[in-house]
Amino acid sequence: MASINATGSVSLVTLVSGGTGFSTAPTVSFVGGGGIGAAATAAVSTVVTGITLTSGGSGYAVPTECRGAAVPNQNLCTEVSMVPAAAGAASFPASWTGAFGGSYDILDGRIGGITNPASIGPAMWQVGTEGGFLPNVAFIQNRPVGWDHNTRSITIGNVLEKALWLGPAERADVVVDFSTVPAGSTLILYNDAPAPVPAFDLRNDYYTNDPDNTATGGASTTLPGYGPNTRTLMQIKVNSTLGVAPAYNIAALQSALPAAYGQSQDKPIIPEYRYNTAFGASYPVDPYIRIQDIYANFTPANSTTSVSLQLTPKSIVEDFDMDYGRMNAMLGQELLLRNPNLTLAQTTIPAYDVDPPTEIIQNSVAAAPIGTMADGTQVWKITHNGVDTHAIHWHMFNVQLIDRVGWDGSIRPPNDNEIGWKDTVILNPLEDAFVALRPIKPNIPWDLPNSIRPLDVTAPLGVAMPNQFNNQDPFGNPATVINHEVNYGWEYLWHCHILGHEENIMMRPIAFVVTPRVPLSLVATTSNGNALLTWTDNSTDETNWNIQRANATTGPWTTIAMPASITGPAKGVLATYTDPTVTLGTTYYYRVNATNVVGDTTKYAAPTVGYPNMTADSGSSNTAAITPSGNLTAFVRGADNAVWTQTRTGAVWSGWQNLGGIFTSDVSATSSGSTMTIFARDANNAIWTNNWNGAAWSGWQSLAGTVGMISDPDSVTSASGTYLFARGANGAIWTQNRNGAVWSGWQSLGGIFNSDVSSTSSGSNIAIFARGIDGSVWTDNWNGIAWSGWAGLGGIVASDVSSTSSGSNITIFVRGTDNSIWTQKSNGTVWGGWQGLGGITTASPDSTSVLSNTYLFAHGADNSVWTQSWNGTAWSGWQGLGGIIQGNPEAING
Repeated sequence: MASINATGSVSLVTLVSGGTGFSTAPTVSFVGGGGIGAAATAAVSTVVTGITLTSGGSGYAVPTECRGAAVPNQNLCTEVSMVPAAAGAASFPASWTGAFGGSYDILDGRIGGITNPASIGPAMWQVGTEGGFLPNVAFIQNRPVGWDHNTRSITIGNVLEKALWLGPAERADVVVDFSTVPAGSTLILYNDAPAPVPAFDLRNDYYTNDPDNTATGGASTTLPGYGPNTRTLMQIKVNSTLGVAPAYNIAALQSALPAAYGQSQDKPIIPEYRYNTAFGASYPVDPYIRIQDIYANFTPANSTTSVSLQLTPKSIVEDFDMDYGRMNAMLGQELLLRNPNLTLAQTTIPAYDVDPPTEIIQNSVAAAPIGTMADGTQVWKITHNGVDTHAIHWHMFNVQLIDRVGWDGSIRPPNDNEIGWKDTVILNPLEDAFVALRPIKPNIPWDLPNSIRPLDVTAPLGVAMPNQFNNQDPFGNPATVINHEVNYGWEYLWHCHILGHEENIMMRPIAFVVTPRVPLSLVATTSNGNALLTWTDNSTDETNWNIQRANATTGPWTTIAMPASITGPAKGVLATYTDPTVTLGTTYYYRVNATNVVGDTTKYAAPTVGYPNMTADSGSSNTAAITPSGNLTAFVRGADNAVWTQTRTGAVWSGWQNLGGIFTSDVSATSSGSTMTIFARDANNAIWTNNWNGAAWSGWQSLAGTVGMISDPDSVTSASGTYLFARGANGAIWTQNRNGAVWSGWQSLGGIFNSDVSSTSSGSNIAIFARGIDGSVWTDNWNGIAWSGWAGLGGIVASDVSSTSSGSNITIFVRGTDNSIWTQKSNGTVWGGWQGLGGITTASPDSTSVLSNTYLFAHGADNSVWTQSWNGTAWSGWQGLGGIIQGNPEAING
């Protein structure tokens, strides 16, 4: 490109492009302009390295003026006055042209030139970022972007000088004083940042009269007045009718801003001197972390004691995708330390966006000092082994940029407009950046559940497709990952905010661990001699329950079980646990914690260490005490049709007691702690109930409804209340339940049966049994939410079914067609076969469990009660209890 002076001679030749493949110097020709005689020679070394003007000639057209500057033609008159990026093209400020190794940062002959210093606008004063106020006003000098040309710098080629330097998602609040701008002037907010940063691509740079890039897949030249244009962002017109405004008082702003920051922002995690005015402190000038450091050693803002936090190594790496072979960028880990005393060898473990989470962050307790167990502060060392500058954005919380370090060890403190809290930080190639984070859960009027989802929500569970996962744990060990569900806690992200990067897997989850709320209203009762614990789930984000037991209110407390929570994000519902390891007559104290385990807990095959996870426990519930009783209480309908009862305390039976009433059915009984409830049917097919409160019986109360019951009633107590069952006149099984003091009314469970119903419970689960019209045993199961529907258990039986449970084990008893007793057991999942227990009975058996012991009762051929027991190993054999009875016996633990 030739510059023409006022006399019509060529005064300067600027090399725009050196081309390639030259073995000899090409001829330099001057075309256009109407003159003659201009000559120049070219110097080459494969590419053209320079052009020397040997004659200026004469008669060339004097260039057009554009905003006071000469341009060869009007087409080069862009929206912003530009000059060649070459020495002598303008009077450049000294701060624009710092020399590095004989090279100048802006005088690099860049295509399109640089902004004319004569038309540069007023400076900007930055007061805020996306994180809020800055602790001090940051002066932003207007100047073109400049690159690091220092040949001794490991980051040569990175952007070094700039004006208001903003990556995607960064924000700036700036003050501009227009009082010095002439009235009627037009100002342009101008962008000369390379894209990508720092290794620009001309096909991403659009401006008026830019080069035609169609030959390399880019756009054609942008014509004056048309787009695309990535350089001119905003036009500002200064009013020409209001007169000259007074100069803005920058000094007052500089005085007020630190106070505003101190009142509105949290103190820094790692303080430095630029926070001094805001907090009236004397923080260190050099708090910066070095490249060789393994720990961040600092004194927190509110402390006089130094703390040492091990750095958490993260990485940025640029690689190639496995689908199309295109370059992509990924976040990941640097090799984690196994021995903190060893120097860390640099090994990058990249991670896809669907790999198991590695960034797991504990909720910081605001009042907890940094460095204590209740504090979740982390300091990340992010190593950038790539070629692009990335704008890394953290969701949900802000971070503090401590410093950057070049791989040559040179310290790069944050720019003045990077001090304070940020949610987006610029990370440059061949630098390590140190950021501190201390997220604190916001106080919101509602509860949020955990994000529990598949690793890859777009793919089926239980499989791994080719190249779906990176299959390396954070230590670099091989890990065979299949798609499975993981608890991400309160799931957020960190990612590059360059759209082409975040949409191509440069995005990783952040799993935020929230402490669950404390369980409420723990109650301990006796159930079949076991300790049955019930409590109210008060949390939306627990994964497990920590069941603790002690022999005294003061402890020591021992965790006896950590069952998984099955209530999910629901709260206000009952949760249960049955402790089958108690000893009768011994007093136990219980408490329950809610536990939230976040992260991938999969146990991978050796040598894989696996992926990180973190646990947060709630405080403890109230303490509940219980002394499990081995007492048994039996109920029968006597010859007078009244209900009779007797109780065994230890090994001694009390003798029979009359509870009154006139009934036609057998008795059903259920217990909870020291209370018992019994049921019987009268001659009008109405069900009646009587309640023992631990001291006295309430008297009989009718539960009659519109449905007549033609079978003996059966009842059971579960964690969600007392349930009553009976067979209706249509042969179906009917139920109603009481949670508190009110009965629900009858509901049909369907089926057609010809026997009474039997029920047993474990926690919130209930199993019921009846004999079908085919003579076999059928069962239906309640899981605390819904009934499963009827399923057959086989057999040909001659009686009603009796059932009992101990933990998850269920045992049923029937009278066979040979009038002997038969039994079948389930381990909670699978039913075994039928086993004969002998004996001769004329009615249906009954049973109950105390701890691991099962007690069986039958109506003998002599019309007395007979019993035998199972001690976990063998049956005891039959023993007579005497009495003259009608119907079937009934027994419960209580």
